[in-house]
Amino acid sequence: MQYSVVGGTAGADDFSLTPGALVIPRGSTSATIDITITNDVINEWDQTIVVAITNATGSLTGSYTQCTYAITNDDPLPLVYFTNMPFSVIEDRTNIVISVALSQRSEKTVSVDFGTVENTATNLLDYTNAFGALAWAPGDSGIRYFTNPVVNDVEQEISETFYAVLSNAVNCAIAGGATATVTIVDNDSGAPVANNLAPTGVTSNSATLNCMLSSTGGVLTEAWIYWGSEDGTNNKASWWTNEPM
Repeated sequence: MQYSVVGGTAGADDFSLTPGALVIPRGSTSATIDITITNDVINEWDQTIVVAITNATGSLTGSYTQCTYAITNDDPLPLVYFTNMPFSVIEDRTNIVISVALSQRSEKTVSVDFGTVENTATNLLDYTNAFGALAWAPGDSGIRYFTNPVVNDVEQEISETFYAVLSNAVNCAIAGGATATVTIVDNDSGAPVANNLAPTGVTSNSATLNCMLSSTGGVLTEAWIYWGSEDGTNNKASWWTNEPM
């Protein structure tokens, strides 16, 4: 009798079976058809192979002329993870791009949700929370991106951070931690010194500096003035925003 593959969900890269003739030796009641299964590393659905027998000689063909073989997937889920870290942006750049990679292509659609949450940076004042999903079609791999807006304020401040978070992984697993820190670097200059009280008086033995330290950004700021030796370490004084000296 002849045998061949007539159907199933498995593709040509999943197994190997060349059509041929099956001979049942005299005195035996069975024979074996050997199918070579490809041991790949791709996470995929369980698959099937349908083999049929035809043209029996020396016997009658019974009711069951087809057999379905099952290939069970044993490969782990691919991994999704933050990449191209650390994430940092100067606040006047409008957006920061966050990148997420897939470690291995899959025969399934892969997706993961993303979002952002506050840390020392405040939503709507320093940045704007972003939410959505990243997806890879069957057979795709590589990096996906999402952008997160940042707010360009006028206050002088230290660098602040918020978190990018991955969740709800579908047909994949999150690796390397579900949370990544995003740093917003301040670009605002310090408060200016305004000599707006009276002219500075200087004699051979003394000097009077009249000035007011003012801040356009509303940040409490301290300024120092040094005199005496060249390195300015012997004599110094300081004053704060809106405090006359």
